[in-house]
Amino acid sequence: MKSFRYNLKKILKFLPKKVKSFILERWSIFYFEDYKKVKSKVDTYTPLYTKFDSLEDTKRLLRKIAFSGKKGIITCNHFCDEQLKQITDNDLKSSNLIVICVVKNELGRIARWLEYYRKIGVKSFAIFDDNSTDGTREYLIKQHDVEIFVGTHDYTTIDKIVWVNMIVAIYGYNKWYLIVDSDEFFTYQNMENIKIDKYVKTLKSNNELIETSMMLDMYSDGNIFSVSSRENYEKKCCYFDNCGYYIKKTAEAHYIVGGVRKRIFDNTDFKCLPVLSKKSLMFMTKNTFVYTAHTIFPFKYNYLCNFKSVLRHYKFLKEDYNNYVERVTKNNFYNASSEYKAYLELYKRNSSINLKNANSFKWDGSKSINKIEVAEEMITDK
Repeated sequence: MKSFRYNLKKILKFLPKKVKSFILERWSIFYFEDYKKVKSKVDTYTPLYTKFDSLEDTKRLLRKIAFSGKKGIITCNHFCDEQLKQITDNDLKSSNLIVICVVKNELGRIARWLEYYRKIGVKSFAIFDDNSTDGTREYLIKQHDVEIFVGTHDYTTIDKIVWVNMIVAIYGYNKWYLIVDSDEFFTYQNMENIKIDKYVKTLKSNNELIETSMMLDMYSDGNIFSVSSRENYEKKCCYFDNCGYYIKKTAEAHYIVGGVRKRIFDNTDFKCLPVLSKKSLMFMTKNTFVYTAHTIFPFKYNYLCNFKSVLRHYKFLKEDYNNYVERVTKNNFYNASSEYKAYLELYKRNSSINLKNANSFKWDGSKSINKIEVAEEMITDK
């Protein structure tokens, strides 16, 4: 059976997108006993501390996710084992657009992050606090437009996906959600003149309900980890790579990969490519589920790589070094935190790494999005 699944995945890469999606969304036919077990957990799941907007719709969606394969089964198991508590209530449920973010010890940058999103017109934030100890939670409690959630489990990449989908279930379907990290600034064309509510109205009128954004790593002209989150890091980390991006094609999705992290940390082959495409801005329905950090259910949306927006990504600030040490120690990020191990290993050998080179571009407002080039070349998993 394992050999059959492997060969079928290889064949899927060459089939039409609709056929691929149809088969992958029913992949648990190969794990049917596991599926039956998690289905019974879903059927009896009850949120204890917060009320889901539509519990039956959420359960119906979870059964679909569980039927999508091993990853879906694992995610649903985590979902049924988790409980969320809402610790502030600012009556944001009626909002048509809600920013969702998971934070941990972000006191240095959270004020600037909130200021940025408020400036583009965001009025509601749902933030999951992962046991912050630096005052982040206390700061957020004072914000009139923020509602804070906590959970019962420690962070893993799967639990983060569970928390995001639980928050969606709490606020309800048929509305817009912008799902970003605390080191990401969502940036769209002409945003200097168009607020985000007008932007999403245009998307909806064009029936563009799932926005794919490209993560654009931003850096300074100094050494890596030299700019503090307490400085004006948006102004200091104003450089980006405009080329060196490619499309990676797999049976499950097409991803944008490459960029400065490929250039600096994996300059010899394509063994360890950071994925740079994310589903960020979405009109979530009762049939929509955030599947991974970079993919969504239904799977048909995962073969789209044409981006109109970017997530300016401030990943190498001074405080991030200690965060990455913790991630490596806990091994609680994707692939046992291998990406962060690569950062720290290179930094240990050369602490004066400078990400800027002669081909770096300086950010000049949202029009800079037009300077980014993604190669036609397709990198395909073997």
